[in-house]
Amino acid sequence: MDIHETLRTAGKQILANPVRGFLTILGIVIGIVAVVAMISFTESLRRELIRSIEEMGSTSFYLERFPPFMRGGITVRAGKGASKKVNWKAIWRRPRLELYYGKRIIENCPSVADVAPILHDWGKVKSRFEEIQGVPIIGTNYSFTEAANFEMVSGRFLVPQDNLSRHYVCIIGEELADELFPNRDPIGQSVKIGGRRFQVIGIYREQWSAFGYNRNKSVVIPVEAAGRIFRRLDRVKFLIHACSSKLLPQAIEEVRFTVRLLRKLRPEEPDNFEITTQEDMLSMMSNITGIIFIVFVSIASISLLVGGVGIMNIMLVSVIERTREIGIRKALGASPSAILLQFATESVLLSMTGGIIGVVVVFLLVWIANKLAPFPIYTPIWGAILGVGFSILVGFIFGISPAKRAAKLNPVDALRAD
Repeated sequence: MDIHETLRTAGKQILANPVRGFLTILGIVIGIVAVVAMISFTESLRRELIRSIEEMGSTSFYLERFPPFMRGGITVRAGKGASKKVNWKAIWRRPRLELYYGKRIIENCPSVADVAPILHDWGKVKSRFEEIQGVPIIGTNYSFTEAANFEMVSGRFLVPQDNLSRHYVCIIGEELADELFPNRDPIGQSVKIGGRRFQVIGIYREQWSAFGYNRNKSVVIPVEAAGRIFRRLDRVKFLIHACSSKLLPQAIEEVRFTVRLLRKLRPEEPDNFEITTQEDMLSMMSNITGIIFIVFVSIASISLLVGGVGIMNIMLVSVIERTREIGIRKALGASPSAILLQFATESVLLSMTGGIIGVVVVFLLVWIANKLAPFPIYTPIWGAILGVGFSILVGFIFGISPAKRAAKLNPVDALRAD
């Protein structure tokens, strides 16, 4: 029997029991949807995280109190000393960064072009018309504009005088502006933050962050004002710009030396602060998203395993029901390998059909998710191919045992079967 005839016969057998075929395929569809959907999510998340990090620019780095990611007693690092374990208690005892560090860095680091302090918290924002809880509030200065890639819709961003004069002004995202001032122009209006009134001086265009908050619903205020209304001054960090990408290593060393002097650290004492570059963050993100990918796909693969068990059971039932047919074929000269190929092909065809349907369902779900998700979600071509390939592999692995059972049947015993 050639492969074309084998496929034709397998298709006819599947169509002869449409309900059974549908239920068998359904298990594979659910498994493939779970696996490919997890691939789509983790790959989309990875791309969005990389995009968010790259907004820093190749000449920028962060000065922070803590490492970017801490887990239990292990500090997750990248680059030099990445595998070193650090006791979290020692890290939490670090003194906080002070706002005046920014001024000292500018004065003492010739390779540094600019410093943007960042003081981040969440709070209540209230206008005459609405009150919104849990709004991200960012205290910074004019240097933050370029790094954060803000695009002003109306009004202006912060200027040096806003911090020097201790002005209570703010800029807000488009979405937050629409909620606080429905059908009104927010420019010149006031909002209440932390018990103080801030005048709205600008609106910026919609932007999403993959790091846990919607920047389009955040408020940006002068860092001096933020220092007076926030209680969590331990959250201060600095976004530092080197004069050029070539001077980035020199700028990092100058900043490290300056901060060590400010903290009065002896030469033998380790740094009690963190300097994180774009390269470090990209490396850490690759490690984290890689772990997420493995965990998610492993969990989703359990559904595919269940679908494979379903195929094996259905094929075993099919062998029992078609025992007499197998006996007739063997009596007419069909070899055991032909019988084996026939039943294995049916199993693979069932599973592959479920895989193709599963991938189509994922594309549909991704299309729907893009209407709702905070960042673009897509299904990589390799993910779709991998999904169909998994389904074929599952069909073969779980179908080979029933196929072998059919091939080993004694033709005389098979002909006597009812």
